[in-house]
Amino acid sequence: MTDAKQPSGSIKASILAALTHIRETATKPGKTLLPTAAFSSALNSVGERLVDLLLEKERTGNWWLSEEGDWLRCTVQRTEPRVTRHFYRDEPLLPTSKHLADPMTGPDHLVRVSVPALDLNSDVVLEQKLRFGTRQDAFADSGTYLKHLLYKSGLNAPTETDFKSESYCTKLFELIEKVGTTMGQAGAAGTVPQVCFWSIRSKRNKIIVRDKESKKITECDFVGFLPPIVNTASFKKKSPAVEVIRRAKVQLWIGLDSLLEVCEESEVETAWDEAINELSTALHNPTWR
Repeated sequence: MTDAKQPSGSIKASILAALTHIRETATKPGKTLLPTAAFSSALNSVGERLVDLLLEKERTGNWWLSEEGDWLRCTVQRTEPRVTRHFYRDEPLLPTSKHLADPMTGPDHLVRVSVPALDLNSDVVLEQKLRFGTRQDAFADSGTYLKHLLYKSGLNAPTETDFKSESYCTKLFELIEKVGTTMGQAGAAGTVPQVCFWSIRSKRNKIIVRDKESKKITECDFVGFLPPIVNTASFKKKSPAVEVIRRAKVQLWIGLDSLLEVCEESEVETAWDEAINELSTALHNPTWR
């Protein structure tokens, strides 16, 4: 048995080195080199809490996708620390109101976004997917999000041939609605992207989220996606997938690499240690429901 290689460098430097290697190989001919499941498991064990802590402070980057395919500078900050939240169909809520989808389906993050160029300030549901199974998972484009949107819907990904965006999105909405009705829920069921799409396309045109404990309600007009890396250049090309994600109001795209780059090394180190400590505490002192 060989001794395990001892870690060297900071958490920020180590994660960025891996993500940079993925980007470099993904943008060249040949095979994209992806990390093993061990790297993915380690990162995802604390990934959501890590991002939550990093977004406690305002962060700024070119993360907002404009209608023209340009990347606009925006400022992002979480609204409150991560808690259990559910999606709802309507607001105001009644005592008989049922949440959408199953009890485990809720937003990874709620963030407040400011886009000066558009004079826009909005609450946004930010979905985090730090997956490394395929090149498209790690080096995300519109097709990555579309894959989650179409999950078990029975609808094939759109192609260039005779693509009509409105009719395609209407069909997807109906399929998600049908799944929700079948499962006895008050509307959409399925993945967070599906619930958000259904909410944006429903009569209210808003994503309604309520904190389980405080009962605070947040209405969101847009959706965000946080993968390992965003393939920003791919959005310049008009395609059916890009058109669908625009109609789904997925306009905030933050790669983990770009988020880490705007954080101080000490901030990442502190957030990582806090997330690890909370994980240990949760194991040693389980709470019950």
